[in-house]
Amino acid sequence: MRVVEGLYDGKSVHPMEQVNAKPNTRVKITFPDDGNASATTRKAALDAVAGCLKWDGPAKTLEEMDEAVARGAKERPS
Repeated sequence: MRVVEGLYDGKSVHPMEQVNAKPNTRVKITFPDDGNASATTRKAALDAVAGCLKWDGPAKTLEEMDEAVARGAKERPS
């Protein structure tokens, strides 16, 4: 069984990572009894994850960032 975390916006559940599944795949969504969705999310200190934010090159321009976001949106399956 694979566990995928998601966010419920009051209408639908949005996975927090890409899910590759065939259409009409049965899923099971479990809500915590106390209604506190954050209780199911692992917590981590900023220092423990900030290493992934390091950048060792020249600063990117806003145009370069916009292009990268647009490129990523085109590559992501709908």
